[in-house]
Amino acid sequence: MPNSEAKIGLQDSELRKLLSFLIKQSRLSREQITEEMSKSLGQPALISVDMLNDWTAVSHKGARFPAFLINAFCDAIGNDRLQRWAAGPRLLKHIELAERQLDFEERRAELLKPNAPRKAQGKRLRKS
Repeated sequence: MPNSEAKIGLQDSELRKLLSFLIKQSRLSREQITEEMSKSLGQPALISVDMLNDWTAVSHKGARFPAFLINAFCDAIGNDRLQRWAAGPRLLKHIELAERQLDFEERRAELLKPNAPRKAQGKRLRKS
């Protein structure tokens, strides 16, 4: 098992890579992301592009992405992957289980609708 310094370094690097990836995948520019994050926090111009750049740059080890910004970031880009990463493997299993349960309940509700197409049970009647 890596020592705590090495583990922190790995997590920090993973977070920076994930942030960069999500920013690139987003339909928004870095400027738009920081504007949306600031708006969602109720403080225009609270977050700058320079701050976002520092949080993603491997060379700026002292600049760490604050946890309280995770929701604002995810809302801005319309993607919850960072929230899932932060939840960790144990909680992620619970989230995935809950999502499967919701899918099951939605499918069940769809099948129970009065006009839902159903597979014929037993033998089909022949037309003469």
